[in-house]
Amino acid sequence: MKRDDLIKQCRYFKGEKENPYTDNDPNKTMFWGYERKWVDWYYQHNDLDDNPLDAMTYDYIHSGMSDFNTNDGVPISLKSLLFNRYFHWNDYATPDDFKKWYVCYYLNIS
Repeated sequence: MKRDDLIKQCRYFKGEKENPYTDNDPNKTMFWGYERKWVDWYYQHNDLDDNPLDAMTYDYIHSGMSDFNTNDGVPISLKSLLFNRYFHWNDYATPDDFKKWYVCYYLNIS
């Protein structure tokens, strides 16, 4: 997959070199950074065995998330990265907590 094709799947990162969001919009700032990292990892490691997204996707699927919002246009590997980061920052969270956060903050920010 080409880098531009990956970027088209992002909600916040549009290929900019610098984050266009300000500290006044911390969620968009955070999501832009996560999407940029997703594009970089996916593109740089597409045919390699050391893609960090593979382990994240494995964890996501084995946490029972493979059927979550499958028709929202967000690739499972990107959801997996968001899932990974959510649990990194929220020690006692559950998959249901992630689902609420994802829908409320990732999908519904305008």
